[in-house]
Amino acid sequence: MKKFLFIINCFFALLSHSQSNIDSIESNLNNRKRDTTLFKDLISLSKFYASADSAKSFEYASQSEELAIQLKNRTLQADAQLLQAKLTYQLTSDSQKSIDRFQKALSIYRSEGQSEKELQLILELGYVYRSLGREDEEYEMYLIALDHHKEDNRYACVINNTIGVHMKNISEHDKAIYYMDKSEEYYNQIDNPDYFLIERQLSNDKNRGVVYRNLNSFDTAAFYFNRSLQKSIELNDSAWMARNYNSIAIMKATQGYDSGAIEMYEKSLAIKRALNYKDGVATTLSNLCNLYLKQNNLKLAQLHLEEALEISDEIPAIRKIDILEVGSKLYFKQKKYELAYVSLLEFINLRDSIQEVFKLEESKELEAKYNNEILQIEEEKLEAELMAADLREKSKAEQIDRQNALLTWGTVLGIVLIILIAITIRSNIKRKAANLELREKNEEISSKSEKIEIQKQQIEEKNQEIFDSINYAKRIQDAIMPNQNFVKKHLPNSFIYYEPKDVLAGDFYWMDVMEDTIIWAAADCTGHGIPGAMVSVVCHNALNRSVHEFGNITPGKILDCTRELVIETFEKSGLKVKDGMDIALCCYNKKSNELLFSGANNPLWVVRDTALCQEEPNFESPDGTKSLLEFKGDKQPIGLHFEYKPFKEYQIELKKGDLLYVFTDGYADQFGGEKGKKLKYKNLKKFLLEKSSSSIQKQGTLLAENFVKWKGDFEQLDDVCVIGVEL
Repeated sequence: MKKFLFIINCFFALLSHSQSNIDSIESNLNNRKRDTTLFKDLISLSKFYASADSAKSFEYASQSEELAIQLKNRTLQADAQLLQAKLTYQLTSDSQKSIDRFQKALSIYRSEGQSEKELQLILELGYVYRSLGREDEEYEMYLIALDHHKEDNRYACVINNTIGVHMKNISEHDKAIYYMDKSEEYYNQIDNPDYFLIERQLSNDKNRGVVYRNLNSFDTAAFYFNRSLQKSIELNDSAWMARNYNSIAIMKATQGYDSGAIEMYEKSLAIKRALNYKDGVATTLSNLCNLYLKQNNLKLAQLHLEEALEISDEIPAIRKIDILEVGSKLYFKQKKYELAYVSLLEFINLRDSIQEVFKLEESKELEAKYNNEILQIEEEKLEAELMAADLREKSKAEQIDRQNALLTWGTVLGIVLIILIAITIRSNIKRKAANLELREKNEEISSKSEKIEIQKQQIEEKNQEIFDSINYAKRIQDAIMPNQNFVKKHLPNSFIYYEPKDVLAGDFYWMDVMEDTIIWAAADCTGHGIPGAMVSVVCHNALNRSVHEFGNITPGKILDCTRELVIETFEKSGLKVKDGMDIALCCYNKKSNELLFSGANNPLWVVRDTALCQEEPNFESPDGTKSLLEFKGDKQPIGLHFEYKPFKEYQIELKKGDLLYVFTDGYADQFGGEKGKKLKYKNLKKFLLEKSSSSIQKQGTLLAENFVKWKGDFEQLDDVCVIGVEL
């Protein structure tokens, strides 16, 4: 069943008309005035019949669209199209027709400036794409939507959050963090956000916590979990409080802090009980039972198991499986073998009924088999005792005289004795067989341990080979970048602060000289580590070809040509590779003292004496003596994009003492400081203005020291590259 059906049914559940109201509306339809009130009633009728009579539902939806066209109201027309899109997806198998109707409604909302309705439609259509496995189209739709609403902070906040959560669910950790960070940036620019937006930020923090927890970055994960929790407490939002306590509990259990995990689970459980959220209550009870069982606190484990079993018939079967499994473990530890057997048997039957496969280790299988044998023996003993009791009762009823009674009792006791002896013998035989099997298995495990040790040595050797290969690749990557002697020869007053996140990097700096023109750039390729390094080689080669093979010496032409070469390289694979590069590129003519700049997503900053400024500065020093001018790059990458435009060129007239800075985003995006927040571009601008009186070489040293101090104990999130030049 499609989950989207649940969304539609919830939407329809809001309908307040009773059956008598519906009958009254239908009977008077033909005599009604053709106005917006009639339109709303047609929509209500369509929703009312959605689950009972699909033909009628579609008929009324179609009538509502015809009426909207007659009223010349395009927004109402889009409302009718949206309803038909939902009905088509819910009640038919024609998913493409549903999507076409969604797109038609979206186009109208967009042209009519109905941004809030457009946003809600985008979220619903995104789910449809995702449920059909068309994630690429979903992602492309979000990017187009963001491009249409560049200045709408609310819109961008919600869409970036939606993309980030989706990236988290498919384990694209870096992209998930990027989009959730962007969502927070837009949120911070909104005055008096409504509760819908506040929930996006609760979602951003909780889901970033999950991503960092999965990356074993527990300090950063704890920061985000706690921030989401504190905000939910301030808002008195019980549901979000329960979610955050649960996430923190999972993290603490992952770290081995069982007591802390229990404390968080208990807080989450109390809230879920108050909300009567039985599914969540059962899951948390099962988790607590496991932890108490791990601590050998059988009494508390028993209490939580009993409560979970009381509601087990009211929750989905997949949750009940966990309860039965932990129950069998608890009963076995309590030596209640019969209950353990029953719980285990029910667990197996339920597991098989929903076609779930549990792969147990061989040693655990053998242990379970041995325990089952013991349980079977105990059952046979119990059967024998019950048989003896039954025979005794029958003997009493059939007694004729004491002689016959004694004879009967003697016979019965003899039979029972024989049965008990047989059971005992059988038990001993089974125990010996099980012990023999255990010894054989232990020998097998010992043999496997030797093989594992050999495999471990092989893996260590392979890891060393990989490490050596990465180091060799690092030497190759270093070799393609200009050396310090070359840089100092042509840009004597300059610094390059380059700090990769890993051994290999996606960031790189590039420099070339063509006659009287000096060209330099700071570039940021998709990703970091090995993937980023591979993309950087493609982009570095494209830059070289653009200059030397195609003869381009102006930044706009260089970037236009580089983009074509990068796309051409990736298209040869036949795959839709979206990797590429952000870059800030400068071309300086020594004879004319002219500076040209172009950028792909990245800017150029110029620090200049305020007295010499003719342009409006982007930022000023506190004493007003220095100004920072920002020349923004185009909002498009070097790579695949939904719309290609020629890169814009800035012609900059240089003044005496001008300081030029190009960089990638790694420096400003680094988490650190006392509160674990991003450094951000605003603080980087302040720092450069404060240190602008120092020599350019000294500034490079101060930048490096500031980055290390800011980062502190936080891990480095991305590659860092900053180039400063004084001409």
